[in-house]
Amino acid sequence: MFWLCVRVGRSARVFGVYWGSRALVIGADTFSTILDPDDRVTRCIFGDGAGAVVIEVDQFDAPCILGSDGTGYDLISRPCSGSAKRREAGQAHLEMDGKPVFMSAVKHMVESCHEVLRRSQLGVGDLDAFVAHQANARILNTIKEQLDMPAELVVSNIARVGNTVAASIPLALEQAHRDGKLHQGGNILLTAFGGGLTWGASIIEWQVPQNHYSPETQAYLKESIA
Repeated sequence: MFWLCVRVGRSARVFGVYWGSRALVIGADTFSTILDPDDRVTRCIFGDGAGAVVIEVDQFDAPCILGSDGTGYDLISRPCSGSAKRREAGQAHLEMDGKPVFMSAVKHMVESCHEVLRRSQLGVGDLDAFVAHQANARILNTIKEQLDMPAELVVSNIARVGNTVAASIPLALEQAHRDGKLHQGGNILLTAFGGGLTWGASIIEWQVPQNHYSPETQAYLKESIA
């Protein structure tokens, strides 16, 4: 899960790294290679994607919440994906139990968001944007309602790219930035949920250097979103 990598990057100081240390965190998945074209639960949800962010730790680093529940390991799984079990026909595809995944995702992302806001001594009114793992529109809408999050703060690109798994948060951040929704120094509430089961939430401060895109990168972005 992308958020686990972010948490590791934000914990750099625990291992003796000085304030101001930076980490490049990359999330990429190609779920189209493991989807069952006959499975209506998964085939219309997931998309391929890749994204990256640079995380910098400072002395005012906000708290980060992480959680896991191994009893739900089989709710999102890919049987016979390793060497421990013989692969049978059709068993290499992703499998997901939709209803319990929905309930668990909403519960844990809402709870972790409440907790990280409490620890940060911030409220919804102090946020510039809310970027959740782009699981599906129903999950996002339910989380928004339970957090009393204004619609204008919610970033969503599901209709455009689907659930890109590990890439969903960096892709959503990039889209929000290009759409002018993120501002220098603004607080962004992030939350994610994934297989395992795992979940997390944190608050980051958005900082982007002026003229941060090279001409080559600008041309690539223009082509990729056309």
